Amino acid sequence: MRINRLLLIGISLLWILSLLAACAESSSVTQTPQESVQPSAAPLPSATPLPPRELNICIGQEPQTLYLYGGSSRAMWSVLEAIYDGPVDTRNYLEAPIILEELPGQANGGTVFQPVSYTHLTLPTIYSV
Repeated sequence: MRINRLLLIGISLLWILSLLAACAESSSVTQTPQESVQPSAAPLPSATPLPPRELNICIGQEPQTLYLYGGSSRAMWSVLEAIYDGPVDTRNYLEAPIILEELPGQANGGTVFQPVSYTHLTLPTIYSV
């Protein structure tokens, strides 16, 4: 029993010493002095390429379809609203103009009600015998 205990203590000490030796800084590396670099003429700026146009939409699930009349899921409409941004958007349950200056209405003269006359046509009745 005493031998097992001494063996365990010896292995533990050897492991700790090897860990300390691996983590110690090496002092045998000598540093070479670096030459001072004199600045030359200013480098000419180069044209940077334009980044690709990408749109990342983070949603909880992948939409089943992006066909406008193919379904109705929240994920599908999140993507479609980014692609097909219309003239009117809904913000805080109210309609807000996006590409319009203002929403048309009676107060600003955007809508007008006009009476329209029409003629009612009567079609002849066709009897079959």
